[in-house]
Amino acid sequence: MRSIMIWLGLLCAANAHADRLVFEENFERDLAQWVGQDGPDGRAIVTRITADPLRSGNKVAQPFDKTFGGDAFTRERFPAGRYLLEFDYLGRCQLDCGGVVGYSKQYPGRHTWIAGTDGEQFPVKLIDNGHWQHKRLTFASSYAFHLMFEQWVESRGELGSVYFDNFRLWQVSE
Repeated sequence: MRSIMIWLGLLCAANAHADRLVFEENFERDLAQWVGQDGPDGRAIVTRITADPLRSGNKVAQPFDKTFGGDAFTRERFPAGRYLLEFDYLGRCQLDCGGVVGYSKQYPGRHTWIAGTDGEQFPVKLIDNGHWQHKRLTFASSYAFHLMFEQWVESRGELGSVYFDNFRLWQVSE
């Protein structure tokens, strides 16, 4: 019996990990945690905080111009490692509104898109169906990075048809 308990303890320890919340943004106040392309002294963000079109009393981020290479980047740079990212996405057009989320080494620069409305271009598909979706995904970065999002310049969606909310980033350790 004791050997079974030790084996179960080792199995649980091998699968255990500690998640540490390192970033959270719900867009209820301002965009102070974000910068535009080229960092704090570069191009301004083309995202605004606006009323949530579906949830009364809530505020969300809405890109109001299509960009390439990212629009809003976290001021904070996170170390290389494994991460769990959660966010809410709303696309209010019928097809390819253009919402994308990723991470970047610079402002903009070497970047990796991890979710977007064009399933052929992005690993995780964001659905444009007029309803909020909660996304939860993991990724590993081999370099220090900034989170980023935009309404993609090559999308077919109308300007302003993309919304983001409730970003949470956890650093995952094994």
